Amino acid sequence: NGKILVTNQGTSKVFVYTITNGTINSTPTVINLKDSEGNAFAGGDGRGSAGIIMNADGSFWLDGYSQLPTLFSADGVAQKTMNAAVLGNNNCGTSMSLINYGTRKYLAATSYLSSNANGGFVLADVTDGIAEATANRFFYPTAGLGPAGNAQRISTVVGKATDDYKLHVWVCVQGQGVAYYCYDGARTNAVQMFDNDAVQLVYAGGIISVVGADNALLTVYNTAGSVVASTASTSMPTSA
Repeated sequence: NGKILVTNQGTSKVFVYTITNGTINSTPTVINLKDSEGNAFAGGDGRGSAGIIMNADGSFWLDGYSQLPTLFSADGVAQKTMNAAVLGNNNCGTSMSLINYGTRKYLAATSYLSSNANGGFVLADVTDGIAEATANRFFYPTAGLGPAGNAQRISTVVGKATDDYKLHVWVCVQGQGVAYYCYDGARTNAVQMFDNDAVQLVYAGGIISVVGADNALLTVYNTAGSVVASTASTSMPTSA
């Protein structure tokens, strides 16, 4: 038993198909979306690809092309919308996933480096509420996906926290492949270990160095997850 929710082109309606004992009711319940003033909701060119997350009380989050993640009441009235800056002021994504990780709640949402090309995802801390979130980090695999534009506005992001303190995220963007990410919260050291024992990460004299490798990409993050320095080199002064 369950429900299947889809949107129309323009993202002005949500169609709810109920499933009972494995059989889908062919006549959906139609929810007409409205803004906070009660006017018809203009959700952009969704092409039916919007992502919807249901809450236990019947309310739901909707994330669609040209539409930032927005919380709607069970009867379809907009309640709150995510800060555009969290998604890098890019509203071309059509999928989001809410992840409970320890005492924090995170949002993973598809986004792009440019318009609807070079897809990746944003990870934001939304513990204090999605509408209040400001900090984020955009993930784009340097050796994966590609520059193809996502003309059909199709994307999927799935996040999951597991009992071994790991946070997993899978991202699929049309025409650009699938990428997988994992954060290991069980590590007691912020330095990622190398598979090759001959490679070492060394800090001495105010310089971070990779010893035993011909090429390296060194990136330093602060505790908020923001990049503070990066260089395509085997060494980096901490003053950078």
